[in-house]
Amino acid sequence: MPRLSSLEGFLWAVNTGFTLLLAIRLWASGLSVIYRAFYFFLLFSILRSAVPAIFPLTRTQYGNFFAFTEMASLIFYFLMTLEIYTRVFEKFPGIESFSRWALSGCLALSMALAMVSLYPDIVSKANPTPLDFLRIVERGVLSGLAFLILLMSLFLSWYPVVLARNIVVHSLLFAIYFTMKAGVFLLQNMANRIMVMRSVNLAVFLLGCACLLSWIVFLRPRGEKTEVKVGYRWDQEEEERLIGQLRRINSTLSGQRRD
Repeated sequence: MPRLSSLEGFLWAVNTGFTLLLAIRLWASGLSVIYRAFYFFLLFSILRSAVPAIFPLTRTQYGNFFAFTEMASLIFYFLMTLEIYTRVFEKFPGIESFSRWALSGCLALSMALAMVSLYPDIVSKANPTPLDFLRIVERGVLSGLAFLILLMSLFLSWYPVVLARNIVVHSLLFAIYFTMKAGVFLLQNMANRIMVMRSVNLAVFLLGCACLLSWIVFLRPRGEKTEVKVGYRWDQEEEERLIGQLRRINSTLSGQRRD
């Protein structure tokens, strides 16, 4: 496990503690069944933090462990994004079904673009490592999901749909958390200075702790029953027009799915 400064070590411990507390709260409140992918991601994150702390790993062993768990994290990011899309569009099954195909298609396109941009540099190396090829997968998945999360955020800021309070909170926090992760990956590829990366790591720990604490505080069982209207505050006539537009799109996509 890489050596951390005392401050980084403290924030890592706080982050892990908040993750454990959030997992316990989701399980105790029954929300772990509703946000299944998110819940199992939290358990996975705890395990990922605990293994290097408990078992001494060599540099090579840690590199292999990191590569394997990073791939698993990317799968979880995809599943969590899919879970949020499903909840946001659950009242529009046609759009919800189409969003599943859109997620897969966008990821496939992002992976192809990432391979085109990175593969020549990797194969030109004398001895490319599995971590080099992991960069291709990471860039493709993170950029694709970041684009889809941006689309979801634009949708929630534009259409006056009524959603459970929990899914609004969860979508917002996940967008912040995931954007932070994607931004860190970009900086890691652009900046190699130790001091720059140490500052980035500290910011990640702090923002991660803030997101976890917000999930702990605001995700409540009653939030599944409390509904809020999201989107821009349109006048009544414009709201009805936009909702009608969504229903027509949903109806069209539902008809195509049956065909």
